Amino acid sequence: MYPALDTDLLYSGIILHDMGKVIELSSATAASYTLEGKLLGHITIMVNEIGAMADEMGIGKTEEVILLQHMVLSHHAKPEWGSPKPPLIKEAVILHMLDNLDAKMNTVTRALIKTKPGDFTERLFALDNHSLYRPSFDNERTGIVKANDLSSFDAGEEA
Repeated sequence: MYPALDTDLLYSGIILHDMGKVIELSSATAASYTLEGKLLGHITIMVNEIGAMADEMGIGKTEEVILLQHMVLSHHAKPEWGSPKPPLIKEAVILHMLDNLDAKMNTVTRALIKTKPGDFTERLFALDNHSLYRPSFDNERTGIVKANDLSSFDAGEEA
């Protein structure tokens, strides 16, 4: 749909942008932060990993490596959200939008899980403080899991 995109770069950024969380967090469930996680964060961790892997492969600091590092550095888009740089290439803009959409949908799903059909969610900060309505006919067929089955969303990231 967008032939000017470097899909290799985009897909690499999609795969790697949160991979630093493997080192940042102590485990996938009931996660606490490691020392590296507290002091560096997943963005810095992954940028360093990309650089180390490029050196190990004998690639060094090529433009491709720098662009991939930029994808990771900028995926949160704003300093207050944890990114030291805004997205400055088109692939980084798309990665940020996808990551933001994923975080918002995770927030929506968590809120709807806790809401009875026919009621509104609490106000959702990530959605400009709007409340969402859960239709009265909403049930398991619509993809909203039961309130007692939150485990699949526990490790998710909210916007």
